[in-house]
Amino acid sequence: MMARNTGRRIDLRKTASAGQRVLGLDVSSQTVGWGLVGTGIGRKPVLLAHGHIRPLPAAKGLMKRLDSLYDDIRYLCGNLSPDVVAVEDCALFMHGRKSNARTMMTLAVFNRVVSLAAYREVGRVLFYPVSSIRKAVRMASVLDHTPRKEEIPGIIRRCLDSKFSDVEKRGGGTAVQTYDEADGIATAWCAALDCSEGK
Repeated sequence: MMARNTGRRIDLRKTASAGQRVLGLDVSSQTVGWGLVGTGIGRKPVLLAHGHIRPLPAAKGLMKRLDSLYDDIRYLCGNLSPDVVAVEDCALFMHGRKSNARTMMTLAVFNRVVSLAAYREVGRVLFYPVSSIRKAVRMASVLDHTPRKEEIPGIIRRCLDSKFSDVEKRGGGTAVQTYDEADGIATAWCAALDCSEGK
């Protein structure tokens, strides 16, 4: 099954024993990374699927981009059937970073349109600041430090799914989409840990 505008194949595995399914979203105006993590009370979270969505280019205009992304998120949620959607919240994500007001407003608009689409399709959306996500990943992976963005793909390979692979750049190397997907997975992982603890 292929979601529209993803650059990756959706590979739903281990769904019979997945328990609750959490879709995590890392939202920006360039790429929405996503990960589907399954869990249940007392069960170890497991990565079921991951990918990314590329919103239309800026030249298409803001409203067309938002409209298209809204449809893509509803399509993704409809195909994956998560029980809950977890979104990396943009409110604290930009704290302390040098970004202009326009960049922050654009990010907030994309974040909330994606969240609304997920809410309309699934009915339950949770928001997590990046600090909470990184703390959950640190605790779940038993690290002695809070992981940096660049560390998250390796942690996912080590703790959730050894087959999580990098998106390749043209000409080699790791594409930024790998980190976006990893952040979507980490967001789902954080929420899955909350769900498995009965929060």
